[in-house]
Amino acid sequence: MTDSPVRRLVAQTLKPFHRKPGMIDTSELSMALFADARDAGVEAITGSGVGLELHAGERILASALLVDRPKGYEHRLAMAITDRRTAVSGWSSISGPGSFNSRRFSVTHAELTRAETKTGMLTNHAALFAGSTKHELIFGELVQPLGAFYQALTTQIAPGERIEPPTAWPSPSETDPAGAHAAAQGLWNDDPLARQALETIDRNVRHAGMPAELGRDLVARVVLAHRTGASAPAMREGRWLTPMSAQDLGGTLVRFFGTPMTHAQPQPGVEQLDFRIDPKRDVLYDAVTALGVASYIGLGVGFRPGAAIADALMRKQQVTQLRVMFADQPGGAAYRLFAPPQPLEPCDSRLAQRLHVALGAASYSVLLRRAERGWGPSYAELFPPKA
Repeated sequence: MTDSPVRRLVAQTLKPFHRKPGMIDTSELSMALFADARDAGVEAITGSGVGLELHAGERILASALLVDRPKGYEHRLAMAITDRRTAVSGWSSISGPGSFNSRRFSVTHAELTRAETKTGMLTNHAALFAGSTKHELIFGELVQPLGAFYQALTTQIAPGERIEPPTAWPSPSETDPAGAHAAAQGLWNDDPLARQALETIDRNVRHAGMPAELGRDLVARVVLAHRTGASAPAMREGRWLTPMSAQDLGGTLVRFFGTPMTHAQPQPGVEQLDFRIDPKRDVLYDAVTALGVASYIGLGVGFRPGAAIADALMRKQQVTQLRVMFADQPGGAAYRLFAPPQPLEPCDSRLAQRLHVALGAASYSVLLRRAERGWGPSYAELFPPKA
């Protein structure tokens, strides 16, 4: 793990925190650091619409989450501090005044020019300035420590030092032809599924005739799946990244949402699937349970609104159509999510977060099968219908 000025500053100025809802203040507020920061961090990253630079080793260092449920409604505000940026994403079950739906940004720490903190009877926030752009952080008791962090960041650490050095991508060698051993040694945390896939790839390259080039490609995909699971989804050139191939991504989406309304190829090599979404049904919950990844429910995939919240959701403009555009690229597939004609994240950041997490969970089951059988079988052959 890299020791950097930003990582040290997080440890010096921020502390784990949790306040439960009370009789007067019904909100719940928490902050988590380092390995514990992933859950709220994923919500902030995916909802902000800007993914991580996982190939460079970007990691979540701290996260905060504010949840309030007044009168049966729900408001959520999530924040992530990575080793190079801050991301915030808000979501509310209703629209209008007091809604968090428009609170969304992602700003690199190198862009920040100053920070200020205002506390009092009428205002309580930390403000980040990137040139003429101002971003407010409204996280209750966390405002002062957050203000101290950003004040030190902008005054004591030069812009070029507000980013950690890249984490090396595993490389093959003569004794490690697929790079599987190097990848296993470089895992960011204990990940049994990633280790199982890497061991299978290494065995097949050494003893079962799998070409080393294929093994290296699969190892890179497993590393991306692992880093996604340990932090948050990656992005490159404005597109989210999955370690699955375009074929496997398409098959997974169909397993999630059923037969698409339309299938198009807007340009060579680019697939476009449109699915109808029923806001009264939690399709993703049923899908991840059927896929055997229900353990990810704790990350928000299993959100089932109560009656009052569901009623409020009916009064908010609902996403009734999901469009996914995707294409193969080296080491995976790139994809974008839409609630046509807009990107999905500004329309429903919660749905976007849950879909990203579900895809990340499903990628392991796909890669484990590809590690065993290579690229020959179709997606349908990897997951035959149950009798």
